[in-house]
Amino acid sequence: MVKRTSPIDAAPSRRVGPVRIGPVALGTASWALQNPPIGTRTAAWILRAALDSGVGLVDTALAYSTSNEQSYSERLLAGALRSLGRRERPVIATKGGHFRRGDSFVIDGRPETIRSNCEQSLRALGLETIELYLLHKPDPAVPLVESVGAFAELQQAGKVRFVGLSNVSAAQLEEARSVVDIAAVQNGLEASTGDPVVDRCEAEGIAYLGYSPFEGSPQAAKRNPGAVEIAAAHRVSPHQVIIARHLLTSPAITVIVGARRPATIRDSAAAATLRLTPREVELIDTAEPLTHAQHPAVGAL
Repeated sequence: MVKRTSPIDAAPSRRVGPVRIGPVALGTASWALQNPPIGTRTAAWILRAALDSGVGLVDTALAYSTSNEQSYSERLLAGALRSLGRRERPVIATKGGHFRRGDSFVIDGRPETIRSNCEQSLRALGLETIELYLLHKPDPAVPLVESVGAFAELQQAGKVRFVGLSNVSAAQLEEARSVVDIAAVQNGLEASTGDPVVDRCEAEGIAYLGYSPFEGSPQAAKRNPGAVEIAAAHRVSPHQVIIARHLLTSPAITVIVGARRPATIRDSAAAATLRLTPREVELIDTAEPLTHAQHPAVGAL
């Protein structure tokens, strides 16, 4: 987790460009990549809970698919949105340049592939314009400026409103910004030292969409004794405590949290209003992970 000496207020509004998205976003990777995949009715329940909880961005990707059905999460999200029939709609972020083919995941940053991926996502989502379209992973076989150039062309054609990057370094971010305005970066939240990408995003007004807030495993939150202690004191889940801690790192950060149940996204979104003291932040940051034998059953989701 990135450490700062002066935590900020957890609640300020987060934005992609001029559009408010809020501190917590809903991720849909688990809808397709965990077994069994969820269905449209469950997706609609989760989405309703997210919107009711103030979530302003939903993250998906072409690669969030089952082994036998491409665009699974994108289509599921589109169906859930239609079934709700609500006026307020979240920002939809999706990603291209990376997709699933059977049990393999392919990285392909060629401009023609990115254009094809974008068209596929537009059809699956039922949109004329994707609000936020991100390069999922840089392709080592294709110059980054060529991949990003395709995104710039899609933006000029009106198929994409905002362009973003995922899984990039600070140097790659700067290289891409020489080609097109970058509105968001989606990187992991596993870093334990200062993150230059977060710093750059904060300085330039770029949204930092942080994924994997629990170090790749939901159980990690409950193995942090500081988070467990604080959760008990506040009568919330350790997951909520960890998300609140991430939000203190930078006003640029929006935390992406996956959910396969409505209760999970409601709990996660509530982290935006959880206030941690400097002492509580220190307890979280300096805690040694609990072993399985030490692990208490506190705040399970």
